Amino acid sequence: MKNIIWLLILISVEVSAQVGDFLPTSKTISKPFGLPIKIDLDGNIKFSTGDRNLVFAPGLQLGISKSTVQYSIPEMATEFSLRSPEESALLKKLESNLNFVERIYFTGGEPTLIKAHWKLLEKLIETGRAPEVWLDYNTNVSLITDEQLKIWSKFKQVFLGCSIDGIYEKAVYLRPPVEWSVIEKNLEKISRAEGRLKAAFCITVSAYNIFYYPEMLEYLWKKDWKNFDALPQGQVLENPSWMSVQVLPLKTKKAIEEKFRKFFEEKTAHFDLERRKILKGKLDYIIAFMNERDGSRELKTFLRRTDQLDRLRNQKFRETLPELYSLLQN
Repeated sequence: MKNIIWLLILISVEVSAQVGDFLPTSKTISKPFGLPIKIDLDGNIKFSTGDRNLVFAPGLQLGISKSTVQYSIPEMATEFSLRSPEESALLKKLESNLNFVERIYFTGGEPTLIKAHWKLLEKLIETGRAPEVWLDYNTNVSLITDEQLKIWSKFKQVFLGCSIDGIYEKAVYLRPPVEWSVIEKNLEKISRAEGRLKAAFCITVSAYNIFYYPEMLEYLWKKDWKNFDALPQGQVLENPSWMSVQVLPLKTKKAIEEKFRKFFEEKTAHFDLERRKILKGKLDYIIAFMNERDGSRELKTFLRRTDQLDRLRNQKFRETLPELYSLLQN
């Protein structure tokens, strides 16, 4: 079987990302919203399967999908940083593998802002390898240019996981100082892009946005953008715990559960059975995680820190997320 070499490009030493095909062996270990992965300062890579933690120590290698392993953890953790002054050393390190690499996954920070990343893509284009290479991104969609789209069009496949945690004023509230008009314009650019470019909303579900999750899906469906998957990707936030959906009081949880139920029954009739099944699995997972633990003892912390952030950012929780605010007051 032909080997598939993956390069996981880390913008920071410790990241959180969806794992997907990154498995310790060929045995499938999965979780509906992906596995949180972290690489610590010692070069250990860790992720949780839900019932246990798996740890790969320095010197061991990472099993990738069903093919043989290719890169050791120490190299990935300590040398694959796209920050100066390591930039030139990184490119030199990567260039020695460009004749073999078939897929590269760029994670956050924001990879589109990193010049070294574009230099790497230019090198793949220059060597004629671009049509054989698949690119994956986690991006906040703050910077999407026509020139970038032109570069991406030369690759075998490009997937953009768009970090969207809210729409309109809620997006601004959750990710200041984002300008929603800029984000929406960039999403439109992605939808019009030529080539083998695909994208999906990647939603991190937290106490702030779980009530508005259905609205985000309806927004996506109404836009009906080319290149975008109608089903979202993402994960539920676990830390900090005071931002988790588990901090919400029982009455609020029940209101959210009922909203999800009605939304699914009333808004998904246009989906085929398979897509409805997948979406229901995602919604059920969010609800199950929310109800898994009573974290309401941290609700005061949630409200206190929200008030502190509002004062710092000159925002107003009660005006931007009024339905959630009302539920919490009652």
